[in-house]
Amino acid sequence: MKKSVSAAVCLTVVHAISLLQAAVTDDVDMLGHFERRIRPVLIEHCYECHSGDNTENELRLDSHQGLLKGGLLGPAVVPSDVDASLLLGAIGYTRSDLQMPPDHKLDSSVIADFKRWISAGAPYPEIAAADEGIDTVQVSPPSSASAEVARNWWSFQPVSDPTPPQIAVAGEQMQPLDSFIRDKLNQQGIS
Repeated sequence: MKKSVSAAVCLTVVHAISLLQAAVTDDVDMLGHFERRIRPVLIEHCYECHSGDNTENELRLDSHQGLLKGGLLGPAVVPSDVDASLLLGAIGYTRSDLQMPPDHKLDSSVIADFKRWISAGAPYPEIAAADEGIDTVQVSPPSSASAEVARNWWSFQPVSDPTPPQIAVAGEQMQPLDSFIRDKLNQQGIS
């Protein structure tokens, strides 16, 4: 009797772990799907008019918040609701009043990728990272001042072969690196 109860408990635990593992794997797969299939299309076809300071119809597509908030017509993406997501209607040319990109309809495989992403809840990498307590950094182009600082940073300087300082310490034989360290310590009065 005890053996059958133990076996049942073990099987239940193993089954629960496998279900959790499958859910985590699906989430990771969809984040990869977003990075491989969704973000590149948004960058190539949408960011020119709908990112940063350039937001036609008050629509930003370069952030998760922008996708959910949408623009003047409403939310661009409604997670898990393909029919309510205006973005899908626009790229699929299913609406006569809203067809994006304006010069041509995207390939049907691209539209299917968006449909799959939205159906899966429209997972977004920065949101997933925040949920796990990971800080993300928004990267912006460097200003001329920060570019100058970067060019002068020590690690961007050419490699040199300086002569080690001559430090005499009675009874010690020093390697060249030790001479540099001892010299700095002497300069700071910490010898």
